[in-house]
Amino acid sequence: MNPEIDSHLLTNPPPRYVERAFGTELELFPHLRSVDFRFAFGGVPWYILKECLSHRNITAISFFGSDWTCVSPPPKSALKFILRHRLKAFSYAAWEWREIQIVQTDESQSRLDAAYKLEAEYLRSFVLGMADSVESLTLPIETSPLARMSSLDWPRLQSLTLDGPHFDPALSNILPALLSRMPSLRSLSVQVHPRRGLPRPLLVTSMSTGGWSRQLRALSIGYPVPEDNIFSLVTELTHLSLRDTPRYYLRDRHRLRMPMSERPLLSATACLDILRRMSIQRLRSLELSYREDGSEDELLQYLASRIPKLQVLELHRYAATEPDPEDAEPAEVPYTHIAHALTSIRNLRIAHLDFDLDGDSFMLPWHDLDFREEEIAVLAERGRAISDILSACPQFEYVSLLSHQYEGGKWVLFRPPWHGELVNRLDLAPRYHQ
Repeated sequence: MNPEIDSHLLTNPPPRYVERAFGTELELFPHLRSVDFRFAFGGVPWYILKECLSHRNITAISFFGSDWTCVSPPPKSALKFILRHRLKAFSYAAWEWREIQIVQTDESQSRLDAAYKLEAEYLRSFVLGMADSVESLTLPIETSPLARMSSLDWPRLQSLTLDGPHFDPALSNILPALLSRMPSLRSLSVQVHPRRGLPRPLLVTSMSTGGWSRQLRALSIGYPVPEDNIFSLVTELTHLSLRDTPRYYLRDRHRLRMPMSERPLLSATACLDILRRMSIQRLRSLELSYREDGSEDELLQYLASRIPKLQVLELHRYAATEPDPEDAEPAEVPYTHIAHALTSIRNLRIAHLDFDLDGDSFMLPWHDLDFREEEIAVLAERGRAISDILSACPQFEYVSLLSHQYEGGKWVLFRPPWHGELVNRLDLAPRYHQ
């Protein structure tokens, strides 16, 4: 074993009857700084977390696919214990579709409520005990103690990610109050899954309460509200994402089991209006999700003229109207016209493009995981054409096109002709999970 190891991955922690055996291996890694729990189904019990926190150098703990659902609640002493161990990073990433993991009968809804209650107990114990020390936080919106958090100061917090469905009507008041207690915040990602009947929350309700936002360098908002005052206050951004979370192209995946969900896409005009209110000249990377409404050319021209340092661009473009499933041919997308428009972005290095073409012509039903021959042929044709056009940009490296898959999306990379052996080669490795 390597004593210099900096991260320790734990999968499926042992059950309670061997709890005394856990933790001895941690002492073999004197320089251990972080612990990452992945796919610990049912959750990680408190005794394991206590052993990790007791390690003299561990300051970061993260969870992925390890929702607390089947473990005993944390003891009342947990909060005081965490207060003595100054965590710098904490990440609890819940599965995006867990609400509909099982068919929502009355019985399954009660199980979901019980799981949320248990998860909320653990998060309350962890999060409230690290306000003075934590620098990076990733939390689920639906179970985090956001109201309690908004009464505390977070002097060291630099990165905050909130993701999940929106249940609390008071969230529109809680979020601005919470963010105003974070003077060192540099990166903010708020991905509120819209719910029918509930207003989408604002991040800044008045110009006088958003002083913290002037220091942001990275901002990502899912299904943003165009009237949010935050867009008029941020001045130092190098990254901006106005995205659709959960992705709009997954609208057919769980439609019958998500009757309360909404997908309020921005129009191209709304995107343009937001950008015109912002100070965007320092942006180096930008992500936009929008529905085409006749202003697309103007939007792309604005990017080229007002963001001179833009190097990485990601576009998720949806048609002006929903496609008719009875139409034999899908609507045409002017992808070469869009590519020509992007050549005006002189410093463009990387373009990630989603034209929402696959949903009604490829990869249905959702359990079909493999690329089909006709999809490869169409992707290759589009990718080669776009790559050839974007080669006019002096610093262009590659373009990736999104193929809609069961897990969400897979980016297929196309490099320019001068790239040697990798000309027109499909790189099927996903860039990241959509």
